[in-house]
Amino acid sequence: MNLSVLSHRLSNVSLLSHKVLQRNFHTANGPVFFQATDPLWGSPLKKKSKAHLELQKIRAEKKKKKLLKEIKKLEKNAGQLKPLEEAEPTMTLISETELRKRELPPLTREQQDRRRQRELEWCRHTQQRHAEEVQTVAATLRAQQTALRELKKVSLELWTEAVQPEPLGLPFSRRGPALSLPIPQYASPDGDYIDVSKVWK
Repeated sequence: MNLSVLSHRLSNVSLLSHKVLQRNFHTANGPVFFQATDPLWGSPLKKKSKAHLELQKIRAEKKKKKLLKEIKKLEKNAGQLKPLEEAEPTMTLISETELRKRELPPLTREQQDRRRQRELEWCRHTQQRHAEEVQTVAATLRAQQTALRELKKVSLELWTEAVQPEPLGLPFSRRGPALSLPIPQYASPDGDYIDVSKVWK
């Protein structure tokens, strides 16, 4: 066997073994190769050091303490209503509480009796006024019903017109809103605004 032929065959064998290792395969009708890569599996996780585990434990404890603090804060403010700034006094008024406090002398027996007498007189006055108003309204309604009955006996057409609702019973007129003059040198806003509303926490 010629040395050149042997070397050619050896090169073909090495090429074939290389292709087998590359996991190449081809179709039956041509030298078209579909090359598949070697499987790449995930490498095992590195063993965590003791210092790393301690650091994770410290972070978990901090997170737990923060959550417990937030829970305690929510429980503390559970029955607390949202404060209204309009109804709360300013710090100046709070600091001047003692200065603004007035010590009133106690009422004598005569003053208490006089105030009680005035309250009773006012109650009697309002009761009498209410009774008079009720009597006036009842008398007006009775007179109205009597007049309608008599009118019905006289003319049915007039009675029909009388029981109709009166559109001008409550006159009401309204005009506007009218257009106002433009403000000179007024820079119209372009829609942007700054939210200054306070958030209660």
